[in-house]
Amino acid sequence: MTTLVATAIANTQARTDLRGVAEEQAALRRVATLVAQGAAPEQVFAAVTEEMARLLPVDLGSMARYDPDGTLTYKWDKALRDLGAIGDGLSPDQRWAAWNSLGCPVLLVRGDASDILAPETADRMVAGNPHVSLAVVPDCGHSITLDRPEGLLDAAGPWLDATEPS
Repeated sequence: MTTLVATAIANTQARTDLRGVAEEQAALRRVATLVAQGAAPEQVFAAVTEEMARLLPVDLGSMARYDPDGTLTYKWDKALRDLGAIGDGLSPDQRWAAWNSLGCPVLLVRGDASDILAPETADRMVAGNPHVSLAVVPDCGHSITLDRPEGLLDAAGPWLDATEPS
């Protein structure tokens, strides 16, 4: 009987493993088809990002690549725009309550062209917590450390100098 149960478990695991391989192969086929059709690099890169997010057991995903001219291109999972996709089980009200309860100094750094953190949301984050300071980095998107790392230094330096350790 023990051998029969062990065989059944092994067969179930083998089917699960095979299903995973088939899903990976299908993802590779979809990306390879785009390449063979001569799709633009941006389209292939976006497809790779989407396929990885679909295959990997994560809530959110992102990728970065360096182009031949040295430009960094960053793609993020579309789920970043839907806070409900984050698997922490918290409601928006619970997230705001947690944010507002932070009791240590916080520097919120926002790129002025961020399409993820809206100015109104940043203002609400500052208004709801007296420990929060806001710095806006000009000519910068959401990924400040990738777009303008010197802007982060310009924002953080004076704040760190003026902030008392708690």
